[in-house]
Amino acid sequence: MKLHTFPLAPNPTKVEVFLKEKGLDLAREIVVLPKGEQHDPAFLARNPLGRVPVLELDDGEFVAESLPILEYLEELHPEPSMIGRTPLERLRIRSLERMIDTSILLPVGRLVHSTRSPLPGVEPNEGMAAWARTALVKPLALLDERVGDAPFVFGDRPTIADGTLFAAMRFGRMFGVEVDASHRNLHRWYASFEERHGGAPRV
Repeated sequence: MKLHTFPLAPNPTKVEVFLKEKGLDLAREIVVLPKGEQHDPAFLARNPLGRVPVLELDDGEFVAESLPILEYLEELHPEPSMIGRTPLERLRIRSLERMIDTSILLPVGRLVHSTRSPLPGVEPNEGMAAWARTALVKPLALLDERVGDAPFVFGDRPTIADGTLFAAMRFGRMFGVEVDASHRNLHRWYASFEERHGGAPRV
C-alpha cells in the first residue's frame, strides 16, 4: 500500500499519528498542496476532489478520506487498538472524534484559511474568521473539562480522538492560531502529545 499525502495538513496528520501509534510504516508519495499539486491531472485521477490523504491499495485502487482509511487500517492491524475494543468503546471514541473533527478541526481550518492561508489564491475573510472564533468557544471549553488530568483525550491510552485533536491544534499553531491558550488541560495535553510525536513530519 502507498499513502498519497502532505503530512503538514491536518487530515494527513491524523493518519501520521495513527501509523506511529501502531508502529506501521507505509510508502508515501508527497502531494505538495501549497504548490497546487493536488490539482494536477495525475492526482485528480486518484481523487477527483483533489484532497489528501489517499490510500493506494495493493491492487491499484485509490480510496480517499482519512476516517475510512484509519478504520481500514485498524481492521488490518487491531493492536494496539485506536478505535476501541468493544462496541460501546468504539461508539464513544468515534463520537468523541467526530465532535473534535466537526467542532474544533473544521473551525480551526476555517480560521487559518480566512486569516493566513498557506494555499495560493485564498483571500482573507474576516467574517469567516469571526464565525470560526465564536464556533470554537464552547467545544474547546467542553473538551478541556473532559480531558482534565488524563494523559489522553479518551483516558489512559491514545485513540483516533487524540490524532484529530493534535491535527487541529498543530495546524492552528503553525499559522499563529493557538486555540488552547486559555485552556489549561488542553495546553498540557498538547505539550505532552507533541513530545510523544516530536520531530517534523516527513515532507
